[in-house]
Amino acid sequence: MQFAEQEEADGVRMAWNVWPSTRIEASRGVIPVSALYTPRKNINGLQIVDYSPIICVGKTCGAALNPFCQIDYMNKIWVCPFCLVRNHFPHHYADISPDNLPAELISDFTTMEYVLPGDLGGPPVFVFVIDTCMIAEELQHIKDMVLKALNFLPPDSYVGLITFGKNTHVHELGFQECVKSFVFRGDPPKKKALTVQRVAELLGMTSDQSNRFLMAVSECEFIFSSILEDLTEDPWIVEPQHRPSRCTGVAVSVAIGLLESMYQGQSGRILLFAGGPPSTGPGQVIGTDLSEKIRSHRDVLKNNAPHYYNACQFYLDLSKRCAANGHIIDILACSLDQVGLAEMRVLVENTGGVLVLGTQSFSSPECTESLKKIFRQASNGDLEMSFGGVLQAITSRQFRVSGAIGPCLSLNHKGVSVSESEIGISGTSQWKLGGLTPQTTFAFYFDIVNTQRKDVVDDQAYLQFVTKFRQSNGTTNIRVTTLAIPFVDTTSQSGFRQLQSNFDQEASCVLMGRWVVFKTKDEFALDILRWLDRMLIRLVSKFASYTKDNPDSFQLSAEFSYFPPFMFYLRRSQFLQIFNSSPDETAFFRLTLLGETVANSLTMIQPTLLSYSWDFDGGQPVFLDTSSRDPAKILLLDTFFHIVVWRGEQIAEWQKQGIQDQPEYSHFAELLTRPNDEAKQLMEFRMPHPVVVYCDQGSSQARRMLAKLNPSESHAKYESIDDNAPPPVFTEDVSLEVFMQHLRRLAVQSQ
Repeated sequence: MQFAEQEEADGVRMAWNVWPSTRIEASRGVIPVSALYTPRKNINGLQIVDYSPIICVGKTCGAALNPFCQIDYMNKIWVCPFCLVRNHFPHHYADISPDNLPAELISDFTTMEYVLPGDLGGPPVFVFVIDTCMIAEELQHIKDMVLKALNFLPPDSYVGLITFGKNTHVHELGFQECVKSFVFRGDPPKKKALTVQRVAELLGMTSDQSNRFLMAVSECEFIFSSILEDLTEDPWIVEPQHRPSRCTGVAVSVAIGLLESMYQGQSGRILLFAGGPPSTGPGQVIGTDLSEKIRSHRDVLKNNAPHYYNACQFYLDLSKRCAANGHIIDILACSLDQVGLAEMRVLVENTGGVLVLGTQSFSSPECTESLKKIFRQASNGDLEMSFGGVLQAITSRQFRVSGAIGPCLSLNHKGVSVSESEIGISGTSQWKLGGLTPQTTFAFYFDIVNTQRKDVVDDQAYLQFVTKFRQSNGTTNIRVTTLAIPFVDTTSQSGFRQLQSNFDQEASCVLMGRWVVFKTKDEFALDILRWLDRMLIRLVSKFASYTKDNPDSFQLSAEFSYFPPFMFYLRRSQFLQIFNSSPDETAFFRLTLLGETVANSLTMIQPTLLSYSWDFDGGQPVFLDTSSRDPAKILLLDTFFHIVVWRGEQIAEWQKQGIQDQPEYSHFAELLTRPNDEAKQLMEFRMPHPVVVYCDQGSSQARRMLAKLNPSESHAKYESIDDNAPPPVFTEDVSLEVFMQHLRRLAVQSQ
């Protein structure tokens, strides 16, 4: 099965699709044995059944019945491939036979989804937390967005409204006579933390009045809309040369406490609209005096950010509470300055939420369209989102789980599947996922524990992912994906070739990218770059063919040829290069990479470039290189976060002259629309919604494209004899050609 086919069938992509049979052989492969898994991927022909999975009775197992089990049809017994325990089928499987198999034993159904019978959970709850410390125009944009969002919600879903500025207001939706709210002080005394008990006490919530603050959309739409329409900017006067007092930390604490006191363990989502940095109370990232500048990357590295670590710890504690309750936090932030996302990112990362960073206004498409996509509907009409995800990785005896990287939290489940080696969120085989969408993808890293070839049983490793989640309609589903991965003896020539031909360089690039981003939490970027370079040199030295000390003899097979360029672009990506990026932007980029699919993650690491000209009807893929620029062409660059439509000098000049409006030049008008149509298709399913930039050759916005292109035509090496050729790029960055020259030289040198 090809790599893409397996992804379509099971939502899995692996770095190595056959595994070395021993730990020593695996270590020599350099790239760890690892996999990317999308638990809720939309799979064509997915088998969905209305009963619970049959679970192995082994004390330390817990695997579900799957197509790789050995079946004794005579005695109605199945043998678990993970622990080899013999299990009896339940009575309702009495008619099982080779010609009468349940769905979970059919070989084509390696991924199954079970809809658990029983009572449905309650409807989802949505709490909107709105920042009012902004100009009236921006606040109006937020109000319009929230009112439109109400139309996307199921009528039986519950909503709540919290606004904040210097203080936090919890609006009582159940009070119809007038607008009524409970006010929480924005800078509460440290001794009076806003625990769930204190929030419930201050709000005066009792069992018979629990619906005052959270009500069904169908019952409170009028009062909710009235409160929003009357909502104005924070009334507290801002002193000259000061920032507004913004108590974001208190507002989030109250929202979490409100949901925890009333809907603990049920489907809940907090949507935070932030227009600036928290400047007062717990979780503040900066003071109100404008003479205090918000922290930069350098300030954090030099321990010159007085609020940074306390704020990070505060939001980390909140995120753990929220994740434990099964609730999700989304942040939609927009400001000309930073808003504190570097500190608050854990709220989104640990709960499986969505982070949207606008740069212009809340009315921009990246904010309005992203909010619509949060409430996107599935084919059956229900909301696409799901809640309360928990994932368990079950392994056979030949290997164990080293860890996971993605938007999740450890559940500290110590079992036989847990490895002593640690990568990412480790020391467990179960993780709390929080929110899930059909695109949410997690990376898993494994450790081969076999010390000898004879330890291999059945020449296969067995891996099972069991994901439990709650749909927006209240049903609880369990998706089970079971895989059998062949072992090969890489010490033999045939086994080595088999390992080599089953290397997925795209998945490996994404897995390495996630590992790199995770390491940035505790390590310096320069140290990570050196580590990444050493890994790459070891890999190509192992799998390339060459004569020692002769770089000209160096050759990589097709299975590895794209991997070095992937690493080149990863090294110079926004995930590692923080120059000209704020801590908020870097946090946004890194967090987005941690939860995306292979295709989207690859686009972030190595953007795609399409060329449009008279010669072809559609866009033609071209090299991500400065040599691809042409005055008579249009280029479309997709970096995932930005879509850049670049018009060559001749194209731009003709467009300014209005040639496209003349009937005899209709073909030119069609040429101009082709990249625009392609950009719209890319934006349709992209989350968060990308920023679209239209620019002409030589304009200021053209820098967004030049920054991503391989600088093969730089000022240091420019030999063009064409007067119409684009000018060279002035940069000190190393080109891909020079990078490969150094890689070949280091890979072939004698050790």
